[in-house]
Amino acid sequence: MTYVSNLELNRTALGHDLFADPKRRHLVEQAVRDRRYIIAGPVDLIQGGQAIIARRPLYLPRVGTAEETFWGFATVLIDVEPLLEDAGFFQLEKSLKLAIRGKDGRGAAGDIFYGDAATFEAPLVVATVVLPGGSWQIAAAFKTDHGHLAYHAVWLSLVTGILVAVISAIMTYILSDRPRRLREAVDKATGELQIAIAEAERANQAKTEFLGTMSHELRTPLTSIAGALGLTQGGALGELPQAAHETLEIAYRNSRRLSNLIDDVLDLQKIEAGRMEFELRPLDAGAVLDQALEANEPYGRQLGVRFEVVERELNLKVQGDPDRLMQVFANLMSNAAKFSPLGSTVKLSMARRDGFVRFSVSDNGPGIAPSFRDRIFERFAQADSSDTRSNSGTGLGLAIALAIVEEHGGTLDFDSVPGAGATFYFEIPEVVG
Repeated sequence: MTYVSNLELNRTALGHDLFADPKRRHLVEQAVRDRRYIIAGPVDLIQGGQAIIARRPLYLPRVGTAEETFWGFATVLIDVEPLLEDAGFFQLEKSLKLAIRGKDGRGAAGDIFYGDAATFEAPLVVATVVLPGGSWQIAAAFKTDHGHLAYHAVWLSLVTGILVAVISAIMTYILSDRPRRLREAVDKATGELQIAIAEAERANQAKTEFLGTMSHELRTPLTSIAGALGLTQGGALGELPQAAHETLEIAYRNSRRLSNLIDDVLDLQKIEAGRMEFELRPLDAGAVLDQALEANEPYGRQLGVRFEVVERELNLKVQGDPDRLMQVFANLMSNAAKFSPLGSTVKLSMARRDGFVRFSVSDNGPGIAPSFRDRIFERFAQADSSDTRSNSGTGLGLAIALAIVEEHGGTLDFDSVPGAGATFYFEIPEVVG
């Protein structure tokens, strides 16, 4: 539930997942599958009270295709008692026993939601109320023994017919006119949304093309600059003063950072275009972990952090691209090292998990702030976006790592307690045999 009106009366319904609710899931799935109104209830509402719920699924066209994507529901809540009162139902109850069945619009197969079930055992009249997406049945019987039964039966048939007509008219109005007006508003908003989406996609495409072009144009001269700085710093041009060494070290380090940024942007562009190549093959999971440890140890020493394997399940194989998996490890391990205290240990582990192999990287850093959890895998996302942050990075590493893991048929996620570190882990399919 994302949008509700009246907001104050229905605020507690916000965030409710209809597809995860066992009492509602089958009905909403049916509505989406059949593309039609579904009547639910009467049901107990999340926000309190009881009502009949009418839902109509809404769909948005996919840009550039003839297909549609389910967007959400236009939902109307109907209070049962005022509905029956407006139909004159309670007036009839002065001389009649009345009962209604057909919960969730299921007609004779639905549960009783008003009156006594015994009324349906020997009714004088049973009338069907046809609803959009379902039906009810109303049964009527005399409360006491009446003479002139035929007369009363005719009278009752007439009254019940009027009752059916009144309820049908009210239901038709509620379930047709109001959703019609709602649909008009939704259609208008949908049109505006589609325009905004198209404009956003064009802007995103322009941004991607610009970043890709600039990255390609910068890569060649930057490689030359970094190479020249490295040679000079290494003494290829003769002995340099200490002050020059320090200046060259800063320049070389920053050129490497800029080069890494360009590599990340180009990788992201390849992923978006579906051009990143993967060579998946069976790999020894332990060997992958050892390779990651060996490749990243120098970076850990540079930051005063040690990497250690604390758990290793033997004889595990995975289906993967070793170079791409090293990219994932490099990102997770460098992040763990950057955010860990000096002299601490970053722990690595590997274990089998329900047909997958899980690789974990645990640090002792500040953890992930709750406000940042939902954005952590987004592009250019950084927990501290200030200009003075101590742990610099491109903000693309986790987005790239997530895309690589998903290309392996796996998942990437994390557990964290603010102030008590974080554990990032990814799982990829195990190869059996």
